[in-house]
Amino acid sequence: KWKGDHGTIQWYRAGLSSEVKATFHDYEVDVRQPKVKVENATLYYPKFFAYPILGVVEDKVGLESEEEKVSFPRFRSYDEEVLVHDIYKNVDYIGGFEMRGASIQGYASAGNMARLNIRKADTTVVSVRAMHYLFKEETVWSKDSYVSIYIDTDSIYHPAADFYYNEEKTLLQITRPKYGVGRSPFFDTYHKMDLRVESLVWDMSTDKVELKPLASMNSESAATFESQNFFNYATMRELQGVNRENPLLTLWKLFKSYDYQPLTFEQVGQVIRHSPEDVRALLIQFAADGF
Repeated sequence: KWKGDHGTIQWYRAGLSSEVKATFHDYEVDVRQPKVKVENATLYYPKFFAYPILGVVEDKVGLESEEEKVSFPRFRSYDEEVLVHDIYKNVDYIGGFEMRGASIQGYASAGNMARLNIRKADTTVVSVRAMHYLFKEETVWSKDSYVSIYIDTDSIYHPAADFYYNEEKTLLQITRPKYGVGRSPFFDTYHKMDLRVESLVWDMSTDKVELKPLASMNSESAATFESQNFFNYATMRELQGVNRENPLLTLWKLFKSYDYQPLTFEQVGQVIRHSPEDVRALLIQFAADGF
C-alpha cells in the first residue's frame, strides 16, 4: 500500500478546468487496484459553489477518451442538505450533491426530497421537489418531480412531472409523463380546474404560461379542462366496478377515521382487501384520474 499525507484529484479528463478539484489528507492506496477512494475530501467548484464541500472522492484508471463518457473522478457530499444560493441566476438548491466525471447530480436525503426554488422579483414562483437532478452548465432536469407554479396564494402543480429549466433562455418546461402517477392532470387551484395537457411552458421573462403539446410526428394530441367540482355519475359507477362499495368512498372513510392524516400503504390494503399489486395499481389509477 501507498500512504500519503496530502493529495489532489482534478477533473481534467472530464473536460473541466483546474478550478475543479478535490483535496485531501492522510490517504492510502492499494497499488494492486485501479481505483482510489478517500474520505474527508474537500471539493472546490467555484462555478456552482461559493464555498468548499466536504465528502468522499473516488478515482479510477479508465480507457474513456470522450469527455462526455468519462464517469470518474467522482465526488459525493456528506451533507445531504447542501444549500446553494444562485446555483443558476435566481435559482436555489437544497439537497445532496454528487459528481460523476463532468456530470453534476443532486440527490435526496433519507428524510427529505431535494428541492429547487426559482425566484422572480425576489419571490419564489416555482418550487420543485425530486429524488434526483441532473445539472449542466445552463440547464437542470429531473424526473418524477413534484412541481408547483405559484399564483399568489394559489398554484398550478403536478405530483410526478418531468421538469426542465434553461438558465440562458429563462425557459421552464413541465411535462406530464405517460406512465404511473405522471398521468395525473395538472391541478390548478387558481382557476379550480384539472388541466390534461402534455406540458406547461413558461418563458420566465414574461408573465405568460403556455399549455403546449409535445413535438411529435407520430401522434395527435388533445387537451381537456375539467372543473374540480364536476361530478360524473358514470365515472363513479365505472370506478366501483363489481365492488359492493366504491373504493373511493372506502378510502375517504379511512382518511376521515385518521383525522385526515396521511395513510400508509398497509393501512389502505387492510380495508380494500385485494392483493398488494391490485391495491397499488388501483391507487395509481386514482391518482392518474386526478383523485
